[in-house]
Amino acid sequence: DANHPTTPADINIYATLNGHSIVIDTSPPILSSTYGVQTDHADGLYHPGEHIRLSVQFNKPVAVSGDAIYLVLDCGPKVPSHPFNGFAFIDKALSDNVTIEFLYVVEKYVNTSSKRLEIQSGGAALVVLPKQNAYIRRMSLSPLTDADLYTDSVYGSLSAVHTIQLDGYPPVVKSVSVVSTSPSMAVSLYPDDSVLLEVQFSAPVVTNCSPVLVLAVRYYREAEYVSGNETDTFTFKYTVLVGDYSASTLQYRHTPYALCASSGCHYPTNCLLLANSTNPIQPVDLRLPRSGSQPYWRYTDGVEIISQSILPVRSNRNTSITNIQSTQSAGEYGAGSVLRFEVTFSDIVYLRTAHVGVKIFPTLLLNIVGKHNSTNRYAEYAGGSPGRTITFVYTTSAGDYVVSNSGDEFVGAAFIINDASITIPTALR
Repeated sequence: DANHPTTPADINIYATLNGHSIVIDTSPPILSSTYGVQTDHADGLYHPGEHIRLSVQFNKPVAVSGDAIYLVLDCGPKVPSHPFNGFAFIDKALSDNVTIEFLYVVEKYVNTSSKRLEIQSGGAALVVLPKQNAYIRRMSLSPLTDADLYTDSVYGSLSAVHTIQLDGYPPVVKSVSVVSTSPSMAVSLYPDDSVLLEVQFSAPVVTNCSPVLVLAVRYYREAEYVSGNETDTFTFKYTVLVGDYSASTLQYRHTPYALCASSGCHYPTNCLLLANSTNPIQPVDLRLPRSGSQPYWRYTDGVEIISQSILPVRSNRNTSITNIQSTQSAGEYGAGSVLRFEVTFSDIVYLRTAHVGVKIFPTLLLNIVGKHNSTNRYAEYAGGSPGRTITFVYTTSAGDYVVSNSGDEFVGAAFIINDASITIPTALR
């Protein structure tokens, strides 16, 4: 440095290694046979929708780009003698720069129930699609060296350590049996007696509603759901009503299905019974076997027929009204409005309408009177017999208005059958 530089600078660069050596290794990364293929999933049998995470490691740091990278899995025969391949797609590359995680979502109709989940044999189980701008390469400032994707060195490592099995077929009912009765150990059931029934599935089942088991006891009757969601055993409770009858043993109906996803067995429905998994997608096979015959599906287990006979009602047992309600929402209704009312009984009731050659239907006395007629109005019978809930309808007329009962408005005062009234309990008004 000078005011008038005249000496040329030495532009040669000298590097001192200080005893360190620099090794240039351009060999491609390979899969670590020591690490193999691993999972943090617990051993068990899994069903469609289950999320299973798998991981592999390379022996050198790698750069990963794109999502068109996946592991090919041997998911068993889709049909006999035809293998079914599953695909675990890349989920993320870990910060250690050698580990890559994959996610496999169990599909319908896969089947490794007789063996363990494993990657595909043949050495080509790890797939990268360059045309989709995907790669796994040796890490550098400008990655150029593709990793060796040969998988023979890690084949068998997953199944050697983990017992992950898949069942992509619909769960089926294996058995229906009696858990207990009330009174305990009862052989004959009277009205108000009850029985707990157990339905065992071939796999854990999840439901978003309250399923029912329909029984064959002369009338349509449902055993109501009690417990069992997300397990392989559901419990139902059946309470005997007046009118229920079984000639020999208590049985479920066969056609249509006895096991329904919700009360009333409506179809289609938003209520579901599915094989339990991380994200359930496989519906349960609701079919039950005929009495004394083999099931339709792939199990040979017979279903235990419940040995409980039902005898007539006890002499001191009366039928009563348990609920009365209007199906209309709160609001004001003008003349010509149709109001619906439902009366529910403790038992199934059957209306006999013939009376001296004239059909006489029950009516529901309402707290509605007319402007020029103080006589209370009646809602007319609309249907429901035989059954526990009877429906009535009333069409409003000009001048109708509601009267109160001790300051409390109510929808009904009495249930009239053939001029004999059954008073509705005050609590139900």
